[in-house]
Amino acid sequence: MPKRLSRLNPAARPTPSSQYKVSHLTFSYTVNKKTYLPTKSTIKMKYTDGSKGATTSTVSGSYEDINKVKKVDVPAQVTMSSKQLPAKLAKALF
Repeated sequence: MPKRLSRLNPAARPTPSSQYKVSHLTFSYTVNKKTYLPTKSTIKMKYTDGSKGATTSTVSGSYEDINKVKKVDVPAQVTMSSKQLPAKLAKALF
């Protein structure tokens, strides 16, 4: 499970996006040619953040069992503490 930024050392947190300068970005998205469902994706970015030299980051992932989830149990504590979406936002999402 990935660590959340809030749990990382404050010095390791990213700087505000206005300090980043992206020099190269590629995005690859692979789909199954029979089902048209995604199978994997890769994002590669080369950037500078003002205080360090150029950095290259790569994020990749794969997709499995898409649309095969049968049931998602939401804990009662989450349901009880949830808030209603504003009507405009709910309309845009659903």
